[in-house]
Amino acid sequence: MEGPAVVTVAELVHVGRAVTGASSLCFSACRPNSHSSSVSGARYPQSPASSADSEVISEVLLPFNYTAILVGTLALPSGTLECPNGYCLRFSDDNSTICCDVVGLEVRAIGKKVCVLAWNFLPMEHGGGFLEIIKWKLLDTGKSLDRCSGIGSFPLDTCSRSRQKGDSKSRYGVHGVVESISPVSIVPCSSRGSAKSEDSSCPVNLRGFLVSIMACECELCSAKPMLKSVDNGHSFAKPVFIYFCGSMAARWHPVITKLVGSVVALSGMKKKLVYVSKSDSLLVFVTTEKSVLHLPPFLEKGHGSKTVFKKRSKCRSYLGIVKGVFMGGKLVELDEDVWLLLTDRTHHRPHSVRAGSLIHVRNVHIVNTKFPCGKLLILGACFRTSITVEDFSPFATCCLIESHRQSSLRQFIDSLSFPARFWALLVMSCFQKLSEKEIFGSYQTDEVMKIYVESHIPSSMFQPRPGLFPEFCMRESCGPICEPHDCSLKLVMPVSSFIQHYNAMLNECLVRLKKDGSVFGTNNCFSHPSSVEKRYGLSTIKILRSEDIGVILLGRLKISSSSGRLQLHDGIAYIDVLVPDLPSNLSASKIYEVADYCLIIEGSPEIMLHLPSLCKPFSCRSVASHTPSIVESTLPVCLSLCFSSAGCRNVLLDPSLGWRNHLNELDGGSFHIFRVTHKFPVLQN
Repeated sequence: MEGPAVVTVAELVHVGRAVTGASSLCFSACRPNSHSSSVSGARYPQSPASSADSEVISEVLLPFNYTAILVGTLALPSGTLECPNGYCLRFSDDNSTICCDVVGLEVRAIGKKVCVLAWNFLPMEHGGGFLEIIKWKLLDTGKSLDRCSGIGSFPLDTCSRSRQKGDSKSRYGVHGVVESISPVSIVPCSSRGSAKSEDSSCPVNLRGFLVSIMACECELCSAKPMLKSVDNGHSFAKPVFIYFCGSMAARWHPVITKLVGSVVALSGMKKKLVYVSKSDSLLVFVTTEKSVLHLPPFLEKGHGSKTVFKKRSKCRSYLGIVKGVFMGGKLVELDEDVWLLLTDRTHHRPHSVRAGSLIHVRNVHIVNTKFPCGKLLILGACFRTSITVEDFSPFATCCLIESHRQSSLRQFIDSLSFPARFWALLVMSCFQKLSEKEIFGSYQTDEVMKIYVESHIPSSMFQPRPGLFPEFCMRESCGPICEPHDCSLKLVMPVSSFIQHYNAMLNECLVRLKKDGSVFGTNNCFSHPSSVEKRYGLSTIKILRSEDIGVILLGRLKISSSSGRLQLHDGIAYIDVLVPDLPSNLSASKIYEVADYCLIIEGSPEIMLHLPSLCKPFSCRSVASHTPSIVESTLPVCLSLCFSSAGCRNVLLDPSLGWRNHLNELDGGSFHIFRVTHKFPVLQN
């Protein structure tokens, strides 16, 4: 029987489709499916029958045409590899290099040749692809990498030639448990007499990241030279900070991220006094070109039988399965009614955080929040948050490609508390849908959205952040100090999402009734406390109030050319509206917010009798997910809205945002600015 073939990275990139492969066909039986998981109480989401959201799971990864393995070298990140995330591990064979992630990574494998026995390949929008390594083995037979052979030592700067030279300043070491890690950032500085690897003749921008370690202060750990052994019996109770300084040390970021919670040791470091604010300073260990990472033969977590680990952070951890990734990776849905917020531009999130993957989120703020639409568990990420993928997704879902575009709107959202930040992201999703259909005309979407959010969020939810260093090093600055558990902010959605919600809910009800033939009694129909039932001839009308629905609608008003009725639309869908006190100043070019309304549902008595209560709350997914280009009602009922002019408000609270739409209206108005393109001479009669 022939063995598995060796496939190259170039071949996978050339094929350009998402595939999964293994060295043996029987290995696929060990892959997790949609009904099982390695985590108790969690489960892989099943593929829906039909969904308009492109980010929802659609199909299982197709197997490669034949049994195949990959042979190449695992390496640290490099600036030569074009990658939007910037800091991914690399997999290189003889001809090509791509980003990769590894389940069960051993640091000893970095820089070594490996045989990939089970893998997923996913094409990426920017070109190339991403390799998820599920199972692997080492091919380096020249050196023994036995895990029981003792402490492993790994120089942070593999290119340095001066490591053996004595340096009295680089004599400090730390032994402890990695508690948290910050994103990679750039610190502008003007250094004199800096390290040899840097150009000391001009200012430099230092690239690096912070690591928080709960260290041991016993005699063995404080002895010089550094640790002779890394064993149990330590007390990890002293908080220390290490700054991985320089481009070479910053390459270790994905490795240290996977070591969060593990016992490590570092030697060959300096001590520096760092000012994290104008009045607060901190003694920080700084890595040098002589620094070495030491790991025990078995990576231990800081809770052995003889080990005392004192955790000070108010952050927690969460293990869950990704159900959907929205807003370019800013919103990640985990399990049921659990949402992870990833709004920081500096976070380098793994590409493998995609629908169907099992992820471990460490040092995250867990906030139980009650919105009018229901209860949610919000996981708010801060500069201490790190994410590792424990199990790759078996589904053909796209990789996370984050946008590095910095804007005042993004900074504004980061200054909000976590519940307000979550609500603002949903509003942003709503406004983006309206913007795609040019519903805002020439208005700046970011400007409109920022003004809209500011008008709804109370001042207590504005909590500006002090910056990466103060937030990471000072506990009281890590995340919002006080989190409100009850949030009065209502969901804001365009008309199309509103119609789509009721379409899905009513169709599901009718399919279930047709399938089991069950009949609902009249006492179970529309049991919502605010519902009203009236009969007009051959039709029955049900009325639901907006305060019980808990949703604010956005759209424009227009008169239908076919029916002549007034409608609220968003360029995708529309709903008929009735405004008894319709004012004369309503404009078809303005965007209106409808907060106080009644939803009128009209249908035949037979149909209305068998419909259950329509008090099913709106899901946040319905706002965040993609909406199809056309949403048409396929229901045997009619939906319409009734509201007064007082319940309909113009979204553009700032008149200065609307001037661009009225450049040609010069009838006695006042204007902000004119551009004179040509000045004609005075005509003589």
